[in-house]
Amino acid sequence: RSLVRQHKVKFHKRSKEIQEDLKFDIKILESIGDVNNKNYFEQSVKEETIKENAFKMLKEFKQKMILEKDKEKEVDGMFPEEIAKQWYSWEQEWNRDKELRDKLIHQILNQRQKQIIEKLEKLKEQQQYIYERQRTLINDMQQARKYDIIEKQKQIKEREEIKQDSSRQISFLQQKQRQSQLELEKQDTFESEEKKSIHDFIEKVQTPITTTTVEPKFYGRRRVNWN
Repeated sequence: RSLVRQHKVKFHKRSKEIQEDLKFDIKILESIGDVNNKNYFEQSVKEETIKENAFKMLKEFKQKMILEKDKEKEVDGMFPEEIAKQWYSWEQEWNRDKELRDKLIHQILNQRQKQIIEKLEKLKEQQQYIYERQRTLINDMQQARKYDIIEKQKQIKEREEIKQDSSRQISFLQQKQRQSQLELEKQDTFESEEKKSIHDFIEKVQTPITTTTVEPKFYGRRRVNWN
């Protein structure tokens, strides 16, 4: 009875180890992605293959877990000789399964790693594109700002030139106006003087002629010199 218990304890211990390994491998597959969620992976051939492989392995590992639990129940009803006889066969089967699981897990992890690296590369390219786009936009904004400043300075200069030109024109017009006013005043003065001269002349002409007495000249006899 002690030998039977030892064989059963040994088997249960080994079976528990196998089940723990299976649980760990199942968690790895589940951590790769929710295989029940069809939208988790992008719909590409490579990623669809990863999804299918993960689903198949997960299904197989869960089936292995069920078989191990069933095997534990069978061992409880077996004789020590049968357990000892089957032990070597079970050990080989466990080792083969472990090696196969490790190989499959390694493959899918490599595929997943490549997928992550590719996504990181794409993300890096997108970030680089965004960075370059931002730099381009910043440069464009700076250039536009410089152009706007130059245009504003140009407009200010043009307005100042227009203002100065307008001031010159106004000054010129005012000067011409003053000059015209002076000429008009001179003309008025000249006309006034002319009118006065004409008036004075007319008055002088119209004044009555004063009568004057004219004494006759004396014509004496020429004295003869008899000497």
